[in-house]
Amino acid sequence: MTNNSPLRARLIDACSRAAQYETYMYTDFLDLQGVSLYKSLQRELTAVPSSLWGGYGQAEHQLVIFGSEEVFGYPPAPPVVLLEIRPAAPKFAEALAHRDFLGSLMGLGIRRDVMGDLLVKDSVCCVFCLDSIAGYIRTNLTQVKHTLVDVREIESLPDDMRPVTEEFPVTAASMRLDAVAAALTRESRSAVLTRFRRGEVFVNGMEVSDSSKKCAPGDTLVIRHIGRFTIGGAQGQTRSGRLRLICQRYI
Repeated sequence: MTNNSPLRARLIDACSRAAQYETYMYTDFLDLQGVSLYKSLQRELTAVPSSLWGGYGQAEHQLVIFGSEEVFGYPPAPPVVLLEIRPAAPKFAEALAHRDFLGSLMGLGIRRDVMGDLLVKDSVCCVFCLDSIAGYIRTNLTQVKHTLVDVREIESLPDDMRPVTEEFPVTAASMRLDAVAAALTRESRSAVLTRFRRGEVFVNGMEVSDSSKKCAPGDTLVIRHIGRFTIGGAQGQTRSGRLRLICQRYI
């Protein structure tokens, strides 16, 4: 697993302070490696209950909530705002993609860890961000590429912004992670092994370096720069003995 001693120390400290002061503590948004580190530390983070929250199911960037309603007597309230960014004049807008919105936000000098996932559809973006930065974004984000945009706070994520999945078949040599990853990416085994060495493969939120481990139907497999998948069960074999799998891809 990628070494991240500063984050480890922050997680342990936040858990301790939540217990000491009997109040909720929240981290910034964690990326895949950060979420994986948190999950690996859960046996140490026992002073208070803790959980992940990203604003919606299947969120990739999530913050950690230290505390629970059962312990403190009131529900958590993550310090997060949901912003909608849309072209001011849709008729004249460019086609805007995830990278365009993220690039414009980062261009404001904003750290990545104050923002959660960016969800984009039809040149409109919804982004979860810490409330401490929301006003700055609303005031300063006026343009994405060459398109003027309006930014407003919204109460909840629109249904049509939520990720959907599509089924597709793959054939894999076995249920080993390297074999399934190679089938999903259509890359050579050596290229896939490089991804494991770089810490780019996650199963159910945990970074996996051992490519020989087997995955099971229902596992969520994330391959950085490729996508997020749910592994289906085997639907028989090909004549050459390869497994036929029906998987789901998040789109």
